[in-house]
Amino acid sequence: MHKSLIIATLLVVSLCFAAAQQPLTSPKQAKIPASSNVTDLTEYTFKQTADGRVWFVEFYADFCRNCRRIASHVSMLADNLTATAPHIVVARLNCEEAERFCNDDIRISRTPEMKVYYLGKHAITYRSDFFFFDMMHEFITNTAANILGWDAPDAAAAAAGGEGEGEDDDEYDDAAMAL
Repeated sequence: MHKSLIIATLLVVSLCFAAAQQPLTSPKQAKIPASSNVTDLTEYTFKQTADGRVWFVEFYADFCRNCRRIASHVSMLADNLTATAPHIVVARLNCEEAERFCNDDIRISRTPEMKVYYLGKHAITYRSDFFFFDMMHEFITNTAANILGWDAPDAAAAAAGGEGEGEDDDEYDDAAMAL
């Protein structure tokens, strides 16, 4: 009986030791799939945002449910803008993989978060609904037009129809002033 107790104790101790050798990790979330027209950035390639084009960057994390939900909208936006507006780049940066960079350098407080960059500098943060393609499309095309000094397509259409002539949108003026 005494021998059985010693063997059982040794067995329990060895099982505990073996379990302690295994890292305690949570199951990894599946990565949000890449899109052919969305540029994937890292903390090392982020300097690409200084290339003279307007960059609409989504900061995301694979574990973020809303990031997963808007992935198709961001992809559709990138597909549309690649064909119609080569001066606008839709990109994304995984803050789960570049946590220090997102928190300390870019100051991302939550995901998803979308920001516009021009010449490597933050111009404006997108604060509207992520789930409406038309809102995102209008925001980025008008913001890019304002930043680049072009007439915004929607503003020109409104002026032709007699609506909104002479009105300024402070949000877009702030984006240009930030540069």
